[in-house]
Amino acid sequence: MPITCNLHWFLTGKGPSGLDPDTVEIELLDQEAAAGHGAEVQDYPEKRLFQIPRSLIASHRPDHLQAVCVTGDSMIEAHICDGDIAIFHPGQTTGNGIFVVSIGNSLVVKRVDRDIASQIIILISANPAYEPRRFSGPELDEIRVAGRVVACYHRV
Repeated sequence: MPITCNLHWFLTGKGPSGLDPDTVEIELLDQEAAAGHGAEVQDYPEKRLFQIPRSLIASHRPDHLQAVCVTGDSMIEAHICDGDIAIFHPGQTTGNGIFVVSIGNSLVVKRVDRDIASQIIILISANPAYEPRRFSGPELDEIRVAGRVVACYHRV
């Protein structure tokens, strides 16, 4: 039985190999997102491809997703642990849920709770050791929601 693969991968070593149809590649930013007090945001982080099982991202298209490495323990009760890779959808930035968020020069993974009427954003950790952080008024200019976390890859 012949083996088929992606010719571009075969010639250059870049892109999906095509050898395993049950895996997909996600763009992994060489940027840590703190599950704690914040990791400094890099202006132009390096990017590489990261292979994961297709089943991990369910119905999401892999070319619409990005990933960052998580450091810290503030999201431990949401099962996002130090050393995990958070996979997020940059096109999904509204509503409440767990998001990758930049606060000034820091990148974090937090539960976002928006109070539209009061124009307040609350970033909530999933660890009682960390207090929620409230942002309102001019402080809101410091916050940019990068995307909704759709999956988490746990390293063993």
